Amino acid sequence: MRLRKINCFVFVALLVIAAYLGFADVQVQNDKLVHFTVFFILTTMFYWLFDAQSTRTIRNLTVVVCTLGGGVISEFIQGLLPYRTFDLWDIACNVGGSLLAVVLSVVYHKKILEKKRQQRYEQLRSSIPQEPEDVNFDMDVESRPSRNDLSRFTSTEDVSQIGDSIRENNKDVELDHLGVD
Repeated sequence: MRLRKINCFVFVALLVIAAYLGFADVQVQNDKLVHFTVFFILTTMFYWLFDAQSTRTIRNLTVVVCTLGGGVISEFIQGLLPYRTFDLWDIACNVGGSLLAVVLSVVYHKKILEKKRQQRYEQLRSSIPQEPEDVNFDMDVESRPSRNDLSRFTSTEDVSQIGDSIRENNKDVELDHLGVD
């Protein structure tokens, strides 16, 4: 699991701005919408900090750090500040925004991973040589040898016996032709 440097820079910048707004003595009109939106954005950025092939590891880490750590603990810390108040609805909005971000990120991440798997599969498939196009394995029933035809030639002894019987038949035909009994 690698860290994406550009995403890390953007995440830290957004985190500093969110922390300032969260702990500053600022009153906002739609407080719940701000909580939901900020945690949605921060959680999305945190999820995409890591370049990994497993969605499970990133998902679990994101839920623990952003949803539980950031969404719940930050509200308890605000309750300790003299100019901020603790609000359960703020926690609900933080957790809601964070969980929605995790779900959407996981779904999108799985689509990306599936697309990469399909591309690798297609590359592998295209590297395997194909059979020639002009080979026709479908034969007419009449042109196929029957089982009886093939069963006669089961061993070299059978073939030599067939040859002997053909030679004898030819001698009989020649003698009949000459009129000799």
